[in-house]
Amino acid sequence: MCISTDSFVPGSEDMQIFAWRVATQSLATKHNTFRRTIVKEDTCALCGMESEDEFHAVVSCTRSRALRAAMRAKWDIPKEVEFRRTEEEWLQHLILPQSASIRSNILLILWKAWSLRNNTIHGDGKDTVTGAMHQLLRLGEELLAAEQAVNMPVSKQAITLFD
Repeated sequence: MCISTDSFVPGSEDMQIFAWRVATQSLATKHNTFRRTIVKEDTCALCGMESEDEFHAVVSCTRSRALRAAMRAKWDIPKEVEFRRTEEEWLQHLILPQSASIRSNILLILWKAWSLRNNTIHGDGKDTVTGAMHQLLRLGEELLAAEQAVNMPVSKQAITLFD
């Protein structure tokens, strides 16, 4: 499968790499380590509900769902019913019909869900859904400010820089 994220992933190269890893099923999930016989089972260490593949880790795990529910009250993202495993290309099916800003919101939330999972499994485990929500809100404000600065006419940029 050949996937180019250039056409559907706004933002940084890191976000494009993350989206590509999710789309190509190459994140370091328990399912992928199980397939490589590194671990003996692939059940999610956070919820214990199902195999931890990319979809589970960033969409269907209880912590990922909680983060989306919290962010839905603050950001424009699709209804929960649209976050479903349609087939292998579920990520493309989810984000391609969306506007660039909604795509960005979705990918930032999925990225933060992965970050929460990693903090719990490999870090100190102190990150919370509420803390992640506040970090995403701050990041969203910073990205919006940066985008506005880039789109600002040159004459206004000079005034802003020297005020």
